[in-house]
Amino acid sequence: MRDIKGYSLTTINKIINEIGGRAPGSKEEQKAALMISDELRKYTDNVTIENFIFHPGAFLGFIQIVYILLVCSELLFHYIPLLSFIMVLVSIIIVYEEFFCYNEFIDFLYPVKTSQNVIGKFEPSEKNKNIIIVSGHHDSAHEFRLLAISPYLYLVEIGLGFLTIALLFIMNLFWLIDFATSGLIQAMIPDVYLIAVDALWYVILLLLVLTSPLLFFKSKRAVPGAVDNLSAVAILLSVAKTLSEEIKNETFKLRNTTVFFVSFGAEEAGLRGSKRFVAKHLNELKEAKTYVLNIDTVADPSKLSVVVKEKTTNTKHSMELARKIMTLSNTLGIKISPISLPSIGGGTDAVPFSRAGIDAITFFAVDLSLKTFRFYHTMRDTPDKINPDVLQNIHDIIIEFIKRVDTER
Repeated sequence: MRDIKGYSLTTINKIINEIGGRAPGSKEEQKAALMISDELRKYTDNVTIENFIFHPGAFLGFIQIVYILLVCSELLFHYIPLLSFIMVLVSIIIVYEEFFCYNEFIDFLYPVKTSQNVIGKFEPSEKNKNIIIVSGHHDSAHEFRLLAISPYLYLVEIGLGFLTIALLFIMNLFWLIDFATSGLIQAMIPDVYLIAVDALWYVILLLLVLTSPLLFFKSKRAVPGAVDNLSAVAILLSVAKTLSEEIKNETFKLRNTTVFFVSFGAEEAGLRGSKRFVAKHLNELKEAKTYVLNIDTVADPSKLSVVVKEKTTNTKHSMELARKIMTLSNTLGIKISPISLPSIGGGTDAVPFSRAGIDAITFFAVDLSLKTFRFYHTMRDTPDKINPDVLQNIHDIIIEFIKRVDTER
């Protein structure tokens, strides 16, 4: 039996030891892309690197802009309430567009950098009836300072941040309604109105002080990113290696299916790499029945799951594909279950595909709890957090899926 576990762990350790953290748009990210492309060239029919430009500072950098807008809104409320309302409204729109939609809403305010998607491909021997994309991302996040200190502190600060926005909007809404009704609220309940507004103002002021650490949300250091997401890169390469060996040994032959192996850049900057890939290749992907098997953050085989919904971006993935994967996994004796990612949990590279109407899912395998937060997006995201059994399991599922799709008539 192939040493999938050993190969995968060696790959992860090699990238971390030789390159280290790989922030979106950095030289280290580019080095990782080149290393991955060199490895893919050993196995696939052809390999290309597609460069793209983006603005890495915008994603999560928007937190600083929002915080400044909230402070200005608070300070101007008693003097220029209309401007105060506009500022809090703009801050809400920025959070919605940048984080909950992953749109490039204020990206133009930040410097341009270059990232790259690495694409390896196996061509079928007969006709291109199906396309299977096996994907992950090779960049790693900037360290989340609050998570590095304490997961509890991180969750409290995030919660207080959203509470601050909500209360500031409510306070401004009181003013707007009163203004629209020509002071009717103040005329009817003057004491209650003034007390309520003043109380809210001081509560918000306190919250702004308490949430000031959000100004320093991420550090300049890029984390090792072993679990998130070199685990995916290692699986992607191991599947390409196995497929290549079986084709050369004539134990399997691709007849009707093109298989892409895609390592995306700039995922940690708001899925920019996968967005660029979908935009560039959409027509090609629509010409055949396409399945996307994305992989993100896998470490624990007991938590192996297939993501069918991402609540942050309100994206639903393909239930048909998820059922195929779960049925196949059961026949292999591998336990896997469907999950939804949490409301403030970020997104995966499957999102741009599903939004474009392409069947996609993400393999995910960590505990959605404080246990994961103790290493997630910190310098503690190291190879020792990965149980190699999960790398083997996902590899086996994907290999079997490719074979079954290719032999379907």
